[in-house]
Amino acid sequence: MNIYQVGYYSYEESPKYLLKSEKLYTKKQFDDLVSDCYQKAYLISKKDFEKDKILDNMLLQVEDLLEEVIKILKNDFGFETFNPVCEFMPFGWASVTDYEDWKDDIKSDTQLKLIRDKINCL
Repeated sequence: MNIYQVGYYSYEESPKYLLKSEKLYTKKQFDDLVSDCYQKAYLISKKDFEKDKILDNMLLQVEDLLEEVIKILKNDFGFETFNPVCEFMPFGWASVTDYEDWKDDIKSDTQLKLIRDKINCL
């Protein structure tokens, strides 16, 4: 089984999909495949927008097409989405030693607290 990730980045949290496939793609093959899926997703979305007569000056963005890209990868190429069993994702901007750093913003971040507890006991 081969694991792939498709998503986009921005200045805010952005979705990322984990996909699995029996087929092994090189980086170039995968990039070409996903960009082809974006092309197909664009044509599908454009057709839907034209049908609803709302395309005029609307710009379709990468984020607008991602869900359709994932559908195409699953339906046309046999990819399967899956979720990890566990995830460890503490807030990334906070100090690993200073409990006061970002304290008002991360009150419920138990993973960051665990890191701090482990490091501060050294």
